[in-house]
Amino acid sequence: MIYIFTKLQWTKKSAILIFGIAFFAVLLKWTTKPFRINFELRWIYEYGQLISTYLFFGCVLWSLINTVILNYDTKEKFNKKVIWILISSSPILYLTLNIFIG
Repeated sequence: MIYIFTKLQWTKKSAILIFGIAFFAVLLKWTTKPFRINFELRWIYEYGQLISTYLFFGCVLWSLINTVILNYDTKEKFNKKVIWILISSSPILYLTLNIFIG
């Protein structure tokens, strides 16, 4: 498994990292909501929401840059790049779906 990961290009490694950080940001936003009710622990909610927002929008920006680099930098055919482009652009897709649906 580690051998496969070391053979990947840095843009593909970034795509995996972008997806993981964006998933963690969404998970952090959901897990800190119960602390909103308790007045003594409200600071956990406030800092959790703030950190989650910064992480997610940082991932959206990083995702945009990495997707463009993935599209133009690699010498692979487009069919082989589609899965990596979708993984890299997942925070952008999630944000777009939330804007239009929610």
